[in-house]
Amino acid sequence: MIRLRDPGALWLLAGLGLVLLAALELRAGSGGLIGWSDLLALPQRPETLAQSLIETVKLPRLIAALAVGAALGMAGAVMQTLLRNPLAAPDILAVSNGALLMLAANTLLWHGLFPPLLATVLGGLAGGGISLLAGGGLRGGPLRLALAGVAVSLSLSALSTLLILLADDRASGLIAWSAGFLDQTGWGRLEATLPALVLAGAVILAMARTLDLYSLGAEVARNLGLSLLTVGVGLLAAIVLVGASVVLAGPIGFVGLAVPNIARLLGVTRHARLLPFSALGGAVLVVLADLLAQSLGRHGAALPTGALIGCLGAPILLLALRNLRLPDRESPAEPSGSGLHAAPLALWLALAAGASALAGLMLGDGLAISLPALAEVVPFRAPRIGVAFLAGGFLALAGVLLQTLSRNALAAPETLGLAQAAALGALAALFWGIAPGSPAFLPLVMAATLAAQGLALVFAGRTAARMTLVGLALATSFGSLSVLIVLSAQLQASEALHWLAGTVHGRSWSHLQAMLPWLGLGVAALCLAPMLDLLLLGDAKARALGLRLGALRAGAALIAALAVAVAVSTVGAIGFVGILGPHAARRLAGPRHLRLIPAAFVLGGIFTLWGDTIGRAIMPPYDLPAGAVTALAGGLAFLFIVRKRIG
Repeated sequence: MIRLRDPGALWLLAGLGLVLLAALELRAGSGGLIGWSDLLALPQRPETLAQSLIETVKLPRLIAALAVGAALGMAGAVMQTLLRNPLAAPDILAVSNGALLMLAANTLLWHGLFPPLLATVLGGLAGGGISLLAGGGLRGGPLRLALAGVAVSLSLSALSTLLILLADDRASGLIAWSAGFLDQTGWGRLEATLPALVLAGAVILAMARTLDLYSLGAEVARNLGLSLLTVGVGLLAAIVLVGASVVLAGPIGFVGLAVPNIARLLGVTRHARLLPFSALGGAVLVVLADLLAQSLGRHGAALPTGALIGCLGAPILLLALRNLRLPDRESPAEPSGSGLHAAPLALWLALAAGASALAGLMLGDGLAISLPALAEVVPFRAPRIGVAFLAGGFLALAGVLLQTLSRNALAAPETLGLAQAAALGALAALFWGIAPGSPAFLPLVMAATLAAQGLALVFAGRTAARMTLVGLALATSFGSLSVLIVLSAQLQASEALHWLAGTVHGRSWSHLQAMLPWLGLGVAALCLAPMLDLLLLGDAKARALGLRLGALRAGAALIAALAVAVAVSTVGAIGFVGILGPHAARRLAGPRHLRLIPAAFVLGGIFTLWGDTIGRAIMPPYDLPAGAVTALAGGLAFLFIVRKRIG
């Protein structure tokens, strides 16, 4: 921890920096219409175009940025103190995504039944409450609570994505807003939220001494007469702050995580100073990010501020992890037991795959039961089924290899950021004019996947808990970069969001034929199966048995990266198949990789196939992304694994 000799200098520096940023913010994105002379003349309110632009657009945006940053900074500080968890934050605990989901439902489904602020507060309460329950409540450990919150947050995010995709005509605006968009037209939203922001902030500031006592530990606070009611009031006030910020700008992540942790690293620990400092630091961070968002925007359109901040997710989380003691023990990737014998396993998998393929042919936008009806739908549903099966199989194959290499039951392409990196690589290729199917497209996607894998290993080492948290932060950063590319390149927003969520829509025989040669990846993985079995015994024993660990890890990592790249470049980032497939396969086939790898491949294919079938059949004629459906189921599975593995 760094102790400041002169805290006043830090306050002065932050305050002056905020004033300078505010002045630059008022001029940013105005196309030269607002000059310094217009800002100096602002108190006289001259009747000019610049004055009108400042009063109706620029000043509301600046105040919204200040309010959102201050609210998120204070909310994060309160959550970290009351939950005694440096990883606690509105986005980590699903408060922000709960608020987003409720506001989207209130707008798109219920046509504004609730006032926006009430909707976001109720959604934030639901998201945060589910995370607390799943994470073991106030007695749950920091890691378990954080991972449970991430699992809930991902499931809520998948639901929000489905809602936004159903509003196809408004998808572009909703995508920008859901990425954290600070654009304000007039003072309407500020007038509706500022009173609640001021009241909730005043309540939290009045609790400064109480929060100091809680920071000493729950037992000390209880002995001094503080009850759970105090915790409830503090958390409710924090959720109101988050709900108001979502109304103003959509969900903006990592501010509530980063700023209080930075303040504590600087030695600001007493809440009478920590809370105002967190508010000031949050305001500086959001205004700075919004200034960059307006400066980097093309054709006068600003980028989403939240997406820019989201790009900093990995370094911010690494900062928060510095003071968190995580378990060093390796998390076994396989349960005990031998599973089914080879013949029953093969029969069961063949029947399940055949039944799933038949269901995929019969169900969809219209029921095809008779032979003539099936013959009519086979030409366009059959290749789609094949692509879904192979894509899911490749992702599950990668999941098996990643879990074995890291001995981490939570490792998967989605949780380590590999799938999101592959999607980012594909979007970057499109942005640079490299078309899918061209010789450079797949190598670029694979390079992005390998880079993400390397970053996860470099920053997290082989500690399972740290690797999972760093991987999720990388996934958020890559996802934010993808959103920035979609919006800055002015790609068709609805189609881009479908692809980012993972969709098999429009896939044809040519896509299926392009994937078939890559089945050799599965054969290569099977060749490594005996050595992967030895790797589960531990590095020391495997090395003593003559295993070349470096070559094995490099080969298996390359196969995993290629499998992810092939799947994502074809269908996008399908969610959580890399978690569902391997864990289900271990229960059926046991830990031996000679049976585990094909079982995981088939089960991953079945899960993806059913995700596509349900997406087609649930709300015809809408074709919902298979990845959004699998993400819902995968989020619940991830939550179950967290509860089982991390007590």
